[in-house]
Amino acid sequence: MKATIKVKIYASDRKTQLLRQSLGNTRFVWNKLLNLEKKHYEQTREFLWYSDMCREITLMRKEYSFLKETSVWCLQQIARKLHFALLDFVKYKDEGRDFPKYKKKKNYDGILIYPRDFKFKGKNLYLPKIGWVSIKDKVTRKPEWEKIKETVKQVWVKEDPDGFFAHIVHERDKEEKESNSNIVGIDVGIKNTLTMSNGETLNLNLNKNKIMRLVRKIEKI
Repeated sequence: MKATIKVKIYASDRKTQLLRQSLGNTRFVWNKLLNLEKKHYEQTREFLWYSDMCREITLMRKEYSFLKETSVWCLQQIARKLHFALLDFVKYKDEGRDFPKYKKKKNYDGILIYPRDFKFKGKNLYLPKIGWVSIKDKVTRKPEWEKIKETVKQVWVKEDPDGFFAHIVHERDKEEKESNSNIVGIDVGIKNTLTMSNGETLNLNLNKNKIMRLVRKIEKI
């Protein structure tokens, strides 16, 4: 199963600026692609999808040299997000789903997604086009940190008010949930009640099917 841990990034001023520039570049690419989608739809009544958008990103990187300062994987992940946003719009527009919107700088809550080419060395993380940065968290001092590094699938980088953080997506063995010693048996009554083995009775304004669904959820705890 997949799990995510969040660790703080400690980078030089130059690399911090590169991270911010990359966030700005992803916003730039989103807006460019969205504008292209609108024009294409007006002309053909169809959308461009992920593979088409990736080709457009290749052309953009030739036209706008500053985009080469950002990992192409991050830019393609923005295309992927727009792809799924358009799919949701097509599927749920009759239910009121809005068309994707342009991203404004003042309230852009962006994220850099690195699906490959990142590396770990000790307590350092290599990000394409950024370089090596230090990461610090109590988890990096634990024995399981070595296993986590071996199973990382993606690294997401986001800026919070107190700095940049890496969200490390990795594989984790499915763990058995710890049993709770305060176990209580449950009996479903026929008059919208639940009777606990400790004698407590709960009155519920539910039909029997809803009660059974509730019981199944409780049994999983």
